[in-house]
Amino acid sequence: APYYFEWNNGIKKDSLQGFLPGDYSVTVTDKNGCTAVADTILEFYVGAKGPAAQEINLHLYPNPAVSSAVLTITTEYPDAITAFLTDMNGQKSVQLLPNTTTATKISFDIPVLNLPAGVYMINIQSGYLNRHLPLCVMRK
Repeated sequence: APYYFEWNNGIKKDSLQGFLPGDYSVTVTDKNGCTAVADTILEFYVGAKGPAAQEINLHLYPNPAVSSAVLTITTEYPDAITAFLTDMNGQKSVQLLPNTTTATKISFDIPVLNLPAGVYMINIQSGYLNRHLPLCVMRK
């Protein structure tokens, strides 16, 4: 694989799921040994069920991407979701616009053809919930 992921807890996957609240960081390394680091905080909220307390399931494919990627989010409140794409320096923030929305699913097409090769972060927000997924952009 051209990109390798390593979280500060030793997990070597492109995303974290089912982990306890806390501070996490991921180091992404490409085949040339170039690295980028991103930090995130997983928080736990107690309260009424709703957009601020919803559970979301994320699916990002293909990753790495050459021309485009698709982010699909399954949740009880898809209308409460916003998503942004940033580079690893937090620059070039672009709000992603939904392609399709159903009662429990929202989908985003992410065009990457005009982006330089590298690692980007997709930041997903819903109420108090923030999730971050790395997206690797490759050039042939």
